This record gives sequence, structure tokens and C-alpha cells, in this order.
Amino acid sequence: MIDNVDIIHLKETVDKLEEITNKLCVGLTELGGLKAKLAVKDAEVKGLVERKKFLEEDIRVQKKRLDNLPK
Repeated sequence: MIDNVDIIHLKETVDKLEEITNKLCVGLTELGGLKAKLAVKDAEVKGLVERKKFLEEDIRVQKKRLDNLPK
């Protein structure tokens, strides 16, 4: 038989579980935002790496042109 003490305890447990669930939802939302920010930063880094490669190649070509100029 369920008495009032059991009902109160069950309600407290459910309240705590709801609180934990809400915190988890907030945490997951924040994590999703961080994941999106990380994806943006990753794209920025990839762009910078490509730009660096381009500039290194440009420097190499310019050095060759400079070396081939009459002295």
C-alpha cells in the first residue's frame, strides 16, 4: 500500500529528475552552440592553411623570377 510519505518521496524524486533533465537540455543546447563555433573555427583554420600554401607558392615563384632577372 502506498502512503502519503511514499507519494511525497516519489514527487520529490520526480522533481529532482525534472531538474536534472532541464539542466541536461541546457547543457546539450550549449554543447550544440560550441560545436557550431568549432565548425566555424575549423573552416577558418582550413582557409588560413590554404592561404598559407598559396602565399608560400607565390613566394617561391617570385624568388624564381627575381633570380632570373639580369644582374
